[in-house]
Amino acid sequence: MAGNSSNSSSSSVPSICEEGGGGILLPFIPGEQEWPRNLRAIVYLMVLGWCFLGVAIIADIFMAAIEAVTSKRKLVTLNCGR
Repeated sequence: MAGNSSNSSSSSVPSICEEGGGGILLPFIPGEQEWPRNLRAIVYLMVLGWCFLGVAIIADIFMAAIEAVTSKRKLVTLNCGR
């Protein structure tokens, strides 16, 4: 029964998605909690996809640079003539 009393005190603090709640990054804009939950989910998923696309583009550029560096060939002659 003691667990129920602690749950009632923690329920007074609003979560990030509820009005009055907040976190480090969310909500992005003031009053965002008033938007329908489905709309917020779609917007968040689109932003997440956009971020993943940016990471994929940067990783592709980086891998192309790594390929250019590692594909260089250098002819080394040894002292024995080989």
